[in-house]
Amino acid sequence: MDNRELAMSKDKISEAKLRIERLQVVLEVWADAASDNNEACLVFAVMDLLSNVNRALEGGK
Repeated sequence: MDNRELAMSKDKISEAKLRIERLQVVLEVWADAASDNNEACLVFAVMDLLSNVNRALEGGK
């Protein structure tokens, strides 16, 4: 992989991380407004999954 391809990959990873962070904020608001425990549990499960994806994008930190 040359430097240009590496830079493009890093840009795509940064963009994905930013989108995940934005989605996590929306999910936090949704979790706070959840009308029942089942809905809240689902939201928290998705938030946990996104956290794991974000961690993987950071290289497993």
